[in-house]
Amino acid sequence: YAQPGMGKTTLVEQLEKEYRSKFQFHLPDGVLSAYLGGAEPDMALLHWLTSLHQGLDFSFFDQKKIRTKLKEELAKHPRRLVLIDDVQEINYANIILDVLPAGAVKIVTTNRKTVADHFQSQRSLQIDMQGFSSDESRIYYEAVTGTPQQEITQKLDILREKFNGNPLALFSAFKLLKSQKGDWDLFLQLLDEMRVELPQDFRDSAYLVQKVLYERVLTPEQQRYFRALGAFPKFWMYDLESFMALWKTDAKLTRSILNALEYNSGAIRHSENGKWKIHGSILGIAKEYLAENEDEFRSSAEWIGRAKEQSPKLKLTSVPGAVFQAYKNRKVTVPKSFAKQTTWIDYFSPLFKHVGIKWQLVKKNSAFFT
Repeated sequence: YAQPGMGKTTLVEQLEKEYRSKFQFHLPDGVLSAYLGGAEPDMALLHWLTSLHQGLDFSFFDQKKIRTKLKEELAKHPRRLVLIDDVQEINYANIILDVLPAGAVKIVTTNRKTVADHFQSQRSLQIDMQGFSSDESRIYYEAVTGTPQQEITQKLDILREKFNGNPLALFSAFKLLKSQKGDWDLFLQLLDEMRVELPQDFRDSAYLVQKVLYERVLTPEQQRYFRALGAFPKFWMYDLESFMALWKTDAKLTRSILNALEYNSGAIRHSENGKWKIHGSILGIAKEYLAENEDEFRSSAEWIGRAKEQSPKLKLTSVPGAVFQAYKNRKVTVPKSFAKQTTWIDYFSPLFKHVGIKWQLVKKNSAFFT
């Protein structure tokens, strides 16, 4: 359990990487991971079932059949490491835990205290992730800025206390400080000005700093590309083709934009596997700014269809749950004249066709997709 930005998803990702070297001896039947992003888990279960059968299509199964089939398959090889990231509802976790065998070791991350407390028992251990200490913050400062911290130890401690040692908040803050050429007084003034505009119970300090970076550091063109990120569903990592489809840019320009956003704000970070990471808090900020521009919002929401056209190799079927959630959360008003001419099913047909669901089944199960 931890607040956003403390490193829950990073921890899950690291555990998944280290499965072979550290866990396989004790849990020889494999590792399963689900990056829910706060969404419902049924699509993640479908992905697990598909992966256990080398890509066979089980999308024609209903929810109950998917869960039953998966439970049977996992019971055959029960000793697994199971990683479930970003659970927002107790019943979402219960749906996944119900299909898992007793021999599996389950790790669940959440930023909801009620979810964490619900699963605390004699058979489970609750770990409250803590922010960086003073020493860790100093090491982190040098790593991010490339600047020795001996002369600013006191100011750095003040900053760490202000942000409760939140790693994502500190990372964003160091990026902002760097953009202000190391002027701590101006940097702290900017943060204080922004805090006045936020609710008094506001706690997500990473959110605060990223808003300052967006409004004070990014150029208008970079802001436009940043806003478009709000159309992305939350699934942690994205490849180059996804950004190309979203921004309607070629590979060279896309890399240039990504590098600029990474350097100026840290909103996007390049990963070892060639993909880019975007934290869910960052997507939330982008979505807020995007929602203020209806034309941009509608245009960006079409990125899924363009991704299919521009890159046949781009596969989003591994995270359809997140895709559905992104479309379900859209705040685009359908004109009355348009609504009279088409059904809800017809309106969303490109989405369902893209993620590979059999179209006749979608029509028969429209309540499920709603």
